[in-house]
Amino acid sequence: MTESQIDIGEELNLAILGFAQSIENFKNALKACREAGWTDTDIRDCILRSMPEDERDAFATQWPYFSMMLNVL
Repeated sequence: MTESQIDIGEELNLAILGFAQSIENFKNALKACREAGWTDTDIRDCILRSMPEDERDAFATQWPYFSMMLNVL
């Protein structure tokens, strides 16, 4: 392997570890929301409020798929 291939592999490894940590953080935040009695609508509205306005329509369009993922977690 060349040095650049090793660097790319290390970057990939860090990205995978970061992704796994993000999923864990997401699961923990979702659990806290559920324990607080939040519904999917509450979660959606909270996310929408934190997004830039120009991204809200795209998120709302994808919400049904995102909601299904929440129910799986």
